[in-house]
This record gives sequence, structure tokens and C-alpha cells, in this order.
Amino acid sequence: FWWRSPPSPSPPTPSRSPPPPCDSYSAVRYVCSSNDGSGYHGFTGSYRTYLGRTGSSAACRALCEAQSEAGCCEWRSTNHCNWKRNARLFYSAGHTDTTSFLCSDAPPPPSPPPPSPYPPPPSPSGEANPDPDPDPIPSPAPEPSRKPPPTPPPSPPPPPPSPSPPPPPPSPSPPAAPTCRGWCARNTQPWSSKCNWRNCGGCSQC
Repeated sequence: FWWRSPPSPSPPTPSRSPPPPCDSYSAVRYVCSSNDGSGYHGFTGSYRTYLGRTGSSAACRALCEAQSEAGCCEWRSTNHCNWKRNARLFYSAGHTDTTSFLCSDAPPPPSPPPPSPYPPPPSPSGEANPDPDPDPIPSPAPEPSRKPPPTPPPSPPPPPPSPSPPPPPPSPSPPAAPTCRGWCARNTQPWSSKCNWRNCGGCSQC
């Protein structure tokens, strides 16, 4: 009996790295507008998060990519970084200090490599037809099985508990009062717009 070794498998094809989840920065005058119409730039509308004064557009991009979800990242050269879910890029001629980009969902992890198509080689020490045992030991005869005792009938199930009354609905929380942040006075937008912002509606100019 001769054993022939299988041919060596071909080297695996290197996997391509997945595309980045976020785009590059757009040109200036592009802001993050809410898809539901609640706000047309990063400081207004729903689903927005102010990421602070990051110091650079690269630091702002790193914070936006750390959100690991689809959305829009807005950077302003006045050192402001905003993140907004459910948003799109929107051209605004008045925002000469603003540039933005979109992020999609994080890519899935790479799949594991496929198994080898070749079976493992047989053991060289194994024999094809080993000699039978000259004096096999007979196996004992099986004992007759005994019938189990009869199972008692199951007890009736307990009655179901009476339903408890539903809890009263929670009372709605009062809306948050408008505030006046320190950056409101330094923002270059007119007060007719800033007074509609949640963080600037409590300023004395409004």
C-alpha cells in the first residue's frame, strides 16, 4: 500500500480592507440638515449632539467616527463640533466657516478564511486490514428489562392569578426652560436666529 501526499494548496488571497465608514470633509458652506425638517444646520433640530470645542477638524472627525452610527458631522472653524443623526448635507451660503461630512454604519468584521479543500492525510502507522482476534471473548447475554411502575395521574393545574390593574400613566415632564450659554454672544449669527436656539433663548437680547 502506497500513500500519495496531496498537492500543496495555493496561497490564500489577501483580503481587501473594508471601506471607511465616513466620507471626507465637504467644501465650505455645507451644514448638517435634519431629515425631519426640525433644523437646517448642526446647532438646530433634533437628534443632535454638541461634541464641544475640539481644537481641530481632525479631532472633530475622530469624535464623530467614534459614534459608530449613521449621521452627519459638522465642523466650524470657530472651534465647534456637532454630530447629528438622521441628517444630510445642505448647502448654506451664509455658513462660510462650516464644512461637514456623512458617516454610514460601521462595516461588519471580516469573515473567517474558508477551510482547506484537501482532507488530512491518513496516519502512516495505521494498517488497512488488521488481523482478527484469535480468541474473541463472548459478550454476556442481555438481562430482560423490567417494566416500570405505572405513573400516577398528574394533579390539576392551579387556577390562574387574577390580573392586577394597570399602573397609572406617567405625568409628562415640563419642558426645559431656555438658557443662555456663553458662546451665544460670540456667535456671528443674528439674534433673530439665535433666539430660536435652545441654548440661547434665555439671553437678554431675546
